[in-house]
Amino acid sequence: MRRALAAVAAVVFLATGCTAEDAGPEIDRWWSNGVDEAGSPIRPGDADKIEPDEDLYCGMLRSTSEAGESILPADIDPSDEEYVATVTAFFDEVQALAPAELQESWGELAALVDALVEAGDDLESLDTTGIDAEAVQAASEAITEHAATVCGLMP
Repeated sequence: MRRALAAVAAVVFLATGCTAEDAGPEIDRWWSNGVDEAGSPIRPGDADKIEPDEDLYCGMLRSTSEAGESILPADIDPSDEEYVATVTAFFDEVQALAPAELQESWGELAALVDALVEAGDDLESLDTTGIDAEAVQAASEAITEHAATVCGLMP
């Protein structure tokens, strides 16, 4: 199971050490979320101001793609504190904005991201308690399919 989760983790999110709540470096978002515009500074608690909205969600995914970023980033350098914090904030905000039918999917991915952050560079210490590799894979597929069929983004 650990090997399957590590493979899914590589596709979903390889971040360590820093979350949006850690304040960390002064960083700006590349996306708009209906509350904050692209280029605005990321602050702890920003995701708490966001309500689910499919049109805004699709817009956030589109602005991410237009910025040259991935909705499911896979090649994050754990030593790049600023990028890790930015991607973590993106993940928190996109989860908050996602439509109801994707909330559980984003929750599955969030559990894996949290475990990855806790494991840091040591994937051998990845705590897989409560993480179902098949559910994470299904969540990733549901998010990707919705992004393509509803939001018009190509995988």
